[in-house]
Amino acid sequence: MRTMERLPSWRERIEGFFFAEEVPVALALIRILLPVFMLTMYLPRWRWCRELYSLDGAPSPLADGYGYLNFVPEFSGPVVVGLFTLMLVAFVTSAIGWMTRVSLFLSCVLLTYFSMLDSATSLAKFTVITCHMLLLLAVSPCGSLWSVDAWIKGRRRTNWPGESPVVYQKFSAWPRRLIQLHIALVYFGAAVTKMNTPAFLSGDQLVFWTLTHINFEHPAGEWFSQYPAVLFALGYITLIWEAVFPFAAWKSSFRNFMLPIGAAFHVGTLFTLGLILFPAVMFTSYLAFFDDQDFAWLSQRWRKLSRRHRAMFASITRALPSFSGWQPRPGFAAASGWVWGIAAVVLVGASIELEHWIDPYGLRRPQGPYALTPMDPARVEMMMTASPSLRVEDKFFAIDLGTTTLGGLIVDRRTTFRPGQNLIAQCTLVQPHEDMWIECEIVDEDNRLVRSYGQVATREQFRANFSQYLSPDMAPGKYAVVVRNRRKEVLRRGFTVLGDSVPERVAAN
Repeated sequence: MRTMERLPSWRERIEGFFFAEEVPVALALIRILLPVFMLTMYLPRWRWCRELYSLDGAPSPLADGYGYLNFVPEFSGPVVVGLFTLMLVAFVTSAIGWMTRVSLFLSCVLLTYFSMLDSATSLAKFTVITCHMLLLLAVSPCGSLWSVDAWIKGRRRTNWPGESPVVYQKFSAWPRRLIQLHIALVYFGAAVTKMNTPAFLSGDQLVFWTLTHINFEHPAGEWFSQYPAVLFALGYITLIWEAVFPFAAWKSSFRNFMLPIGAAFHVGTLFTLGLILFPAVMFTSYLAFFDDQDFAWLSQRWRKLSRRHRAMFASITRALPSFSGWQPRPGFAAASGWVWGIAAVVLVGASIELEHWIDPYGLRRPQGPYALTPMDPARVEMMMTASPSLRVEDKFFAIDLGTTTLGGLIVDRRTTFRPGQNLIAQCTLVQPHEDMWIECEIVDEDNRLVRSYGQVATREQFRANFSQYLSPDMAPGKYAVVVRNRRKEVLRRGFTVLGDSVPERVAAN
């Protein structure tokens, strides 16, 4: 008689989820990549760290905006230069895995500190995500693989006869699981935020984002802004994907769809929004969704590929330097911590002296410190006076013509129509604006009024749609749609009416 196997209880499943032992391959890769990406952002800022983060410059603490003055301490220029250099050193030593826990903890604390001191340019979504990931890495065994610490520890270890010289130690999976949960909650929170943002649901927010160059140049942004219906659809796909991610991104067949879609989404933000570091950080976090078995499968595929193209990989191997003969001296393992500390102190002191020699404020110039250049009096008066009222034309963004809408957006932009079709003129507005009466006119090529109609656009509206049936007896020729507010022409878009009319049944629809 066949006995039924007992299914694991919920407690056993949770314990297996968090405490199953594995080789921390994903954690090691995240530890290597994440600090390198942070270096690309913060290393160029070293020259201006006194101005951005110290009392000698103009920091913008995050807590001040919420009424918590002096929430984080602010230091003088030399102290900030030293701390900033220490953070850069910690990034480097975290990536190479030297004094891994100390380096990651310093990276987390100092990155959080400098981000909170400069909410204008340093604090961003990816820095917040990075700070949490660095904290989780600091309490994880990520330094046990592909690191200086592992190299030192491995050289001190004596293998028994017949034992493999490469023995990867296994640890509990809970640090990787916490990173997974962190990323899943970030996406789920983003979905909840988008659900409560009408401008995102309407697609208008995405249109304006693609047009701005506040981050970096993005070649595809302006092109996508011409198709708001496409952005509208992509926005809803993104929202659904983010809401489903916490439930489908785990190791299953669903993961094979969720992660590639997420990767495509972040690549899209690179070309349409100009984001660079945010996609890089999120790609790095995706490594946490792969365990050591997944990496073992990739390694097996790599070995098969290398055997298939043996000549090419042999040439690559010969070109790479070999470190197999490098061995630390017997006393280096015990003194590794001291060497790290002395190197950090020397680099911090050298950076303070270098910044003092650069003299960014000209304090030691023969001519004296640099003087602030007086502003133009006209500009001062403009900045000190009350904000002027918006011009009428500043409240209107664009006008588009078409015949079909989806979700309130025109999906078939066109400039040619036939008698019997329904012309839709969509006027996109710029918020904030007041409740206003908008007139829409159709004029011929001699600017003679053909017909006029209007509607009220309330303050919460992002667009106003004007629908007009082109009667079958409308004469062919060139026409224009003119948008007026307060009897002033604001926008004009030309279109052509062709000679042939659509069938009566199409016109009726």
